[in-house]
Amino acid sequence: MTTGAEAEVTAFLTRMAGGSTTPDSELPARVRRGARSRMVGWGAITALFAGAVPAVAVLALGILPGAHPPALGNGELIAFSRAADGPMRIWVMKPDGTAQQPVSPAGVFAVEASWSPDGERIVYGRTTGDGNGGNWRLQILDLRSGDVETLPPPPTGSPSSAVWSPDGSTIAFVDGIPGDDPGTYAGSGLYLISPSGEGLRLLIDEVGSNISWSPDGSEIVFERWVRNTSGDPSEAEHRVQGLWAVNVATGSLRQITDVNGDGPAWSPDGTLIAYSDGATAIWVVHADGSGGERPVTQVPPDTGFAPEREVFAPHWSPDGTWITFCSDASRPGHHDLYKIHPDGTGLVQLMETPEYECGATWRPA
Repeated sequence: MTTGAEAEVTAFLTRMAGGSTTPDSELPARVRRGARSRMVGWGAITALFAGAVPAVAVLALGILPGAHPPALGNGELIAFSRAADGPMRIWVMKPDGTAQQPVSPAGVFAVEASWSPDGERIVYGRTTGDGNGGNWRLQILDLRSGDVETLPPPPTGSPSSAVWSPDGSTIAFVDGIPGDDPGTYAGSGLYLISPSGEGLRLLIDEVGSNISWSPDGSEIVFERWVRNTSGDPSEAEHRVQGLWAVNVATGSLRQITDVNGDGPAWSPDGTLIAYSDGATAIWVVHADGSGGERPVTQVPPDTGFAPEREVFAPHWSPDGTWITFCSDASRPGHHDLYKIHPDGTGLVQLMETPEYECGATWRPA
């Protein structure tokens, strides 16, 4: 990012610090990840939120009293989701966990941030209220100006896991595929759209709810869900068939693993993919599928986490030396953010708050 652009972002964050107060309608009293339902898009996420408390006053646009804009620079910010004093919102912080402050508009439920390659914009999913309703859309926040752009309605209104392509020309996301009858789904698909909202197209079906671009932009890794057509109501709606990569230009597929791989994240050098086993560990695998998998946060005993604790949502730092992830290791039912080196050393808890935090993504270098 240029010096001028850094100054514009800092000015925007500083302007937000002077916002007036406005009431939020409700505050999620307890946010839990729960069992990851194999539902399409945000339908799975909205089931995780329950409870409310009386209305509270928060700052419009969310800068807390006395907060200062974090120092901006290449790779110097992490965006994440937090439920605090109102609906879930997008926050930013320094990589050491300091200078935490919200950036997405107050009163709007917002999750799953992804940075533009130049580090000046963030795309995320949003809805109104506490996330238990519909009307999900993708929005782009410009940190230079504070402008928020809402992308056109997605095919079934349940977009999730939006991620920016490395060259900035495309946003990939997961949404349902419309069925033959109104309000029905024919599975879930991986869609591509330009940041201007043009050129929407379905790339592939049978896609789980988390995706990641390869650093060169040629492939997208995803957890493959094959729809169960047996008609047996006792069987799961989808069968997980491991991690796969799709070639963006041709649509051709290749299998990377045959094990469950939730929340895959491609390393900056393109050689590794980190993922959660959906339970208690972050694993890494060679992106070409060779060499087998190895655990990064195997529990126990490497991190000291209790076996029943959840560990999920990995994301690499721009230089590849850290992996952030979410876990309720320190307090059951309360998810916080951690970071660890890819070799499993240097575990750091970035925060320990009463709120729910997850989905940390590093600002590109």
